[in-house]
Amino acid sequence: MDTVIKLNANIQHPHAGFAEDAVALPLCEYRFTFQALGDIKFPAYEGKLWHSVFGNALRQNVCVTPQNKCERCMLLHDCAYTLLFHGPRPPQSEKMRRYNTIPVPHVLRHRYHDATSIKNKQTFSVDMVLVGRANSELVRVIQAMQKAGQHGIGPERTQAQLLQVEQLQPQGLNQLIMSEGQMHCGVVTPQTPRLPECPQRLKIQWRAPYKQSNQYEENKNFSLSKMLMATVRRVSLLSYFYTDKALECDFKALKEQAGEVQAQAINVHMHSDRRYSASSQTSFNIQGWLGSIDLAREDIHAFYPYLYLSQWLNIGKNASMGYGQYRLLALT
Repeated sequence: MDTVIKLNANIQHPHAGFAEDAVALPLCEYRFTFQALGDIKFPAYEGKLWHSVFGNALRQNVCVTPQNKCERCMLLHDCAYTLLFHGPRPPQSEKMRRYNTIPVPHVLRHRYHDATSIKNKQTFSVDMVLVGRANSELVRVIQAMQKAGQHGIGPERTQAQLLQVEQLQPQGLNQLIMSEGQMHCGVVTPQTPRLPECPQRLKIQWRAPYKQSNQYEENKNFSLSKMLMATVRRVSLLSYFYTDKALECDFKALKEQAGEVQAQAINVHMHSDRRYSASSQTSFNIQGWLGSIDLAREDIHAFYPYLYLSQWLNIGKNASMGYGQYRLLALT
């Protein structure tokens, strides 16, 4: 029987302590609670909806130039919108030189409401993780989420009022950041979730589709080694671009180890989902993996810190929208 391991309390409230391990990535998780001012319909994976309305509202609040394209803006590398949402690669960067953009430091988390429809006057919430120095822009994030609710959510653009914002803490003792339009704490200190002991056997359970590649030919066959290395790259890149300390690890050795890992069981299936792009005003199909993977500690011990941290970061394509979200369970 599968049981949520002891660390599940940390999964819901990650800051139960601090990791002194080499694999460290300071972050904070926030919960935004709204009241619907009409009936709202949510998609099955609502992160894609929040990603769109949050990005639009953030840009309206922050942008001070008439430029239509961020790439042409003189403030490209000195802007809260590009830092949080657009992700231009810093010109001095030693990583991702072949790319124009880098992973963004916000991650939307699926809350899995009991229903995809919220009735008028009902409350609902959405969680967001901010990594490293992105937490210094918390006030701008709150303002953008507030405006997103005012502009309207869902196909009917139904308005919602932001009631409060909390930082998730251990044992549910969340820190109140904002309520009734008043800020109670505008400065937070991101911290690395404490790494619990790895269980003898664990299960990776996908909670949102994981797309391992942009290329269909590479994505149609699930690869455990690519998934494990995706957690390493995710932690490494976010640490490099948004903290003061780059992650130090032997990527070549880890890649070789990843290719040798044998799962005890892989029960995954391809799932199709639709996503609407506000920028191109088109809807298109997203295919990703759902299901579970059973692993033994002796096989994945080197990857466990990355697997644990990536529960807050998601992995794969569109991770910031909530895709590629999973949780770790113990096997008994």
